[in-house]
Amino acid sequence: MMTTNNTSKTHAVSTESRYGRLQRAREYARQQGWEPMKPEEKEEFMKVVAEFTNL
Repeated sequence: MMTTNNTSKTHAVSTESRYGRLQRAREYARQQGWEPMKPEEKEEFMKVVAEFTNL
C-alpha cells in the first residue's frame, strides 16, 4: 500500500490584479526617489545586457 503526504502550502490569494500590484510598486519606488531610465540610459543598459547574453 502506498501513501502520500500532502505537503502543499497554502498561499494567500490577493484580490488585486498583477497590474495593480505593479502600479503600486512603481508609485512606491517613485516616492522613494527612483526615476525611470532616460532613453539613452536604457539603450546603454540594453547594450550591456546584449554583451553578457551573447558570451
